Amino acid sequence: MGKKHIKLLLVIMLIALVMASFSACGLLKPKTIEVSEVSIDITSGLTKEGNTYYAYVGDDVVLTANWNKNANVNIKKEWKLYKGDEVIDTATSKVYTYSIPTESPDFESTYKATLSINGIESSNTVSFKVKYASVKIESIQSNVKIYNDVLQMSRFDYKTVNAEVHYNSSAINPEVPVSFSWKKGETEVSTTDTYSFTPTDGWADETTISITLTQGEDTVTKTFKVVLVMQYLEIKGVEIEFTGGTGTEPLATTQNQVIQKGAGPVYNEVTLSAVVTPAVGTNTDAEVTWTIRTKDGPITATEHGRVLTFNPTYGENIVTCTIQNVSSHTFNVIAITNTDYTQHEDKLTSTFEWDGNVCNHYLTDKLDTLFFVNYLFANRIVTNQDVYYADPSVKNGSELNNTAFQAYMQDVVAMLDEAGQVGYSYSSNSFNLISTGEHQCVFGNPTQTTAADDSVQNLMDKHYSTSTATRTTLPCDSFTKTMEVTNSNQLFRALSNFYKPIISDSSLTALYNKARDVLKDICDDDMTDYEKVLAIYDWIVTEVKYDTVLFDSDGGISYDGYYLEGVFNNHKAVCDGKAKAFSLLCGMEGITSLRVSGKAKQPRGGSTSGHAWNKVLVDTPNEAGEYDGIKDWFVVDTTWGDRTISFNGQSTENLSYTYFLIKDSDISNTHTQSRTDLPVANGTFDYYKCTIVERNSKSAPLKVTSNTELAAVLEYFLAKVGANHKYAIEIEVAITGVSSDLSLEHKIQETMNNILIYQDPNGKNFSQYTIYHPSHMNKDMNDTGRNDIYLLYYLLP
Repeated sequence: MGKKHIKLLLVIMLIALVMASFSACGLLKPKTIEVSEVSIDITSGLTKEGNTYYAYVGDDVVLTANWNKNANVNIKKEWKLYKGDEVIDTATSKVYTYSIPTESPDFESTYKATLSINGIESSNTVSFKVKYASVKIESIQSNVKIYNDVLQMSRFDYKTVNAEVHYNSSAINPEVPVSFSWKKGETEVSTTDTYSFTPTDGWADETTISITLTQGEDTVTKTFKVVLVMQYLEIKGVEIEFTGGTGTEPLATTQNQVIQKGAGPVYNEVTLSAVVTPAVGTNTDAEVTWTIRTKDGPITATEHGRVLTFNPTYGENIVTCTIQNVSSHTFNVIAITNTDYTQHEDKLTSTFEWDGNVCNHYLTDKLDTLFFVNYLFANRIVTNQDVYYADPSVKNGSELNNTAFQAYMQDVVAMLDEAGQVGYSYSSNSFNLISTGEHQCVFGNPTQTTAADDSVQNLMDKHYSTSTATRTTLPCDSFTKTMEVTNSNQLFRALSNFYKPIISDSSLTALYNKARDVLKDICDDDMTDYEKVLAIYDWIVTEVKYDTVLFDSDGGISYDGYYLEGVFNNHKAVCDGKAKAFSLLCGMEGITSLRVSGKAKQPRGGSTSGHAWNKVLVDTPNEAGEYDGIKDWFVVDTTWGDRTISFNGQSTENLSYTYFLIKDSDISNTHTQSRTDLPVANGTFDYYKCTIVERNSKSAPLKVTSNTELAAVLEYFLAKVGANHKYAIEIEVAITGVSSDLSLEHKIQETMNNILIYQDPNGKNFSQYTIYHPSHMNKDMNDTGRNDIYLLYYLLP
């Protein structure tokens, strides 16, 4: 053994001997620190008048025990409350609460609270007397809901309002009468505790209603406004705010999270409120849906419209509120013991944002895990992540069950909607993406393009035209939240969730500017959201050719056609690129849209493969062009809305609305989405019924229900055939008494033939146009249930 090693060994032995000596002498034993300082703090419920404390009838007196905090012995607390010389209450908690009775209160006696801890008496006692409370208005109750002191009503649906004032009647002096004065504006309208009224057309848009209570020299007033609207405003956004709840430890809010620490198993009540944008003018009677996800599954709660009250279960309670199909981001109510909070604090407070939701490393269920893995994958985070798997379905007691977790993760990975292949490793307290080796992650990277095909876009009506006076700003310029983005996938995610992107890469900036130029050209500030969605749909279908070369090849995630690059740089993409572009452009206009990934039965041969489409939340017009102010979820498929047909040896792409603003049920036979938690698209809208064309002072919808309407639409069609001798139009035929496809086609041919002869008997004839029914197409359009939609295609040889 060398000299250095011998010296090191001697040092270690010396240290060991010294430590042993300290232990033998008792020097390493912890010092026992006894309780020596005890005092009482007045937390709430007492008011000092002169030298005397008073508690009001009906109130709670709250006192808190204090002692020298370095005491490390077992703490035994003993509270006593005296009334005169009689002990009337005891407690052993740190915080002591006594409720002043409302029945037969004792105004003569003096109450005294004492405290001792481990036999050491408090250095102070708290003495008080009881007196009646001043009159106080607790609330105004009404059969018509009052939110934030606003009672809202439609001028088309006046309701009788029965309002009643609730006050602390049991806590005030019953020998002193209370008087009531309701006023409408400055005019007194009632002198009882209730007031009933029915607004009329003569009421102003805003009317102040007040109630004043007077008892002796005490006066208190509360007001609310009656707001009358011609039409309810559209709900733009819903967010959740924490508004109430107590625990043994104070509640602390951080980034849409509330943490309640205590022993459990039942945790104290929590109250959350839905805050709607705009604050005034929306329908306050609209149905509200609250959902709460926990590690043990969903729980139910008591909800009163836009207010939710519930007792959280142990762990993370993930709350969402939906009003008129507009959903909030999640709000996390975390109920946990002090010991477990200390153990999991880093996981609970390690937050990140995904799709607008604030998430953390405390993984409650599959959806929570999906957000976490999606976030890591999208941001290429391959470092080890500390996590806690809370879902009991993947555990044996406190240990992770590997078999169950593998099956669990297969479901999670199946729902991922990032381009690439996921490789990961895990343990009971960590998760990380694998960056090397056989099972490493393969991240999407748009670096390759494909050759052009020979299809052309047919000439037909588009619901936009390039603007001569473009907008200088877009709605996305007003977004307040920001997100750093380094690739096009992050760009579409940021903007579709209403984040302003922070971009440092010049090529990505150029791509974003191309998308901005598109919206500046095809949308105007005075367009409705529906008109913007229609323009975006038309632009993607007509300006972005479907990349059939990429579809027919074994191309992978390195091709531009899967990304925004294919759409805006090359105007050529497959379904994924188109779906991302639709969400991007809608998001930039402040319109909520989702990219949906899953599988679809391909129109060629009926095989099933990966597919992407969209859902969009929008208010649609009726046949008269009127909007009801309520948004609905709809399916949009810009890929299947681009009909490819062959005619006279030429392949053409044609704009179709068969897959524009339809229901989930309309595509249930062909499309299967990967995620089941997405909102259900069940809005009712018929593009053909709500689209009117005009020709020679004649107008008709594209959904024709009579010979007269059919003739008007076909005249419009023929008039659009220009010098290039081609045009196409899509119509829905629902003529009474004509049922079979063949009969409908004969009806169209007959009407068209008559019009052609009438217009130009020596020129055109009906053989120069073709009628395409879905059953004739190389894409299966029957899934939507609109079996009588025809594409009329005119092309001279």
